[in-house]
Parts: sequence; C-alpha cells; structure tokens
Amino acid sequence: MVARKGSLCIIGAEFAQAVGGGGIKIPLEILDHLAASILDVDAHGALTVEGRALQGLVDEFHAPLNITASTAQVSGEVGEVSHGGAVEKLEEAGAEIRQAVGAVTACGVIGSMLSKPDSRHYCSLKLPNWQPPAIAFPIVWTALYADIAVINSIVLADHIEEDTAKSKAAARKHAAVLGANLAWNAGWSGVFFRSKRKRLAAVWAGVLAASSGDLVRRAWKFAPERGALLAPYAAWTGFATVLSAEIARLNRKR
Repeated sequence: MVARKGSLCIIGAEFAQAVGGGGIKIPLEILDHLAASILDVDAHGALTVEGRALQGLVDEFHAPLNITASTAQVSGEVGEVSHGGAVEKLEEAGAEIRQAVGAVTACGVIGSMLSKPDSRHYCSLKLPNWQPPAIAFPIVWTALYADIAVINSIVLADHIEEDTAKSKAAARKHAAVLGANLAWNAGWSGVFFRSKRKRLAAVWAGVLAASSGDLVRRAWKFAPERGALLAPYAAWTGFATVLSAEIARLNRKR
C-alpha cells in the first residue's frame, strides 16, 4: 500500500457508484468512512480494495451489501468484454449491410447497361396490349431495388445480432441466396435484350421469380412484416415471367 491521494470522500463516492450503478444511496459519513477504511491508490494509480475492511464496514453499518474485494475489478472486466462484443457485432453487421447494398446497386447498374428498350430488334417485336408503358419500368425497378437492399440488410443484421453459430450460418446462407437472386436479376436483361432468345428469357424470368419468392419466404420466416414488405419484388418478377412468356409466344417465329 502507498499513501492515500485526493479526497477520500470523493473516492468513496466513486466506488459506491461503481458497485451500485448509481442506485445505492449512502450517507456522506459512510462514504468518508468507506474511503478511509478500505480504499487505497497504488503506485500506478489503480484503486485497491481491502476485503476484510469492507466486510467489517458491512457488519458495522448493517448494509444489505454482498460485495467481495474483486467486485469492482470483475465488473470492469465484464463491461469491457460486453462492450467489445457489441462493437464487434456492429462492425460485422455493418460490413454485411454494405455488401448487400453494394451488390444490389451493382445489379441495378449492370441490368440497366444490358437493357436496350430502344433497340431496333425490341421495337420490331409484337408486344401484348396489357404491357405497362415504358416509363413504368425504371420507376418500379428503382423502388424495388431500394426495397431489396433495405429489407435484406435488416434480415442479415438481425441474424448477426443473435450472435450464435446457427444465426451466423443463416446469415451466410441468406447472403448466398441474395447473391444468386441478384445474378439472375441482372442476367435476365442480357438474355432478353442481347441474345434475342425470348423463350430462354421467359424461363430465366421464371427462375428469377422463384428465387425472389424464396427471399420473401426467408424474410417472412424471420419477421412476417419484412416478408410482406419484400413481397412486391416476387409479385413483379412473377408478372415479368408471364409478360416474357407472352412476348415469346407472340414472336415465336422470330
């Protein structure tokens, strides 16, 4: 032990706050006695606690406390571990969210680059009279891409927040399913507009719709409201499948 430093009453108050989380009310004279009896500051500035002195103080004032000499130290260590774990989970969730948003953005950009609705070939096709106007497609897809990014990011973050081996495996599985879906999504534009193979495009759209439905199912299983918010994506890709099949039928000789 070394000589005590600073106000003993202030040190005692700090200790009371540490072990009681601010919830224990101790009179000033007890704090002063507490500091003078059991608290010391060593050569490195670390607060130490005399276990016997603390027990004697408890007996003297009949306080309903059950504290060992290592309580403050252990509490600090636990707090540091908990804080570190929370930060690690936040960082991991943030990384997954950035990857999901980046993948959705890349999908939208690639799909837009592959689409050529003003090409001579597309303009020569027979189209069903119930096909939406051209202006509807970029509006709908912009809203859907935002929906895909937000909902799937939340699902991934929730899996990671659970912080279990099962939830982490589920997050990896969901990320893989999302990646495959986005690949089917971006690839459809290339097949439909670039390859001119309308039947293949219709089948491709069907696979995309099935994959989108699976994403909705997974989101719904985790939280029904999230599945409901993602459902328009599956509905639109289902509609796109029907539309692609009808275009293939009307232009089967081309």
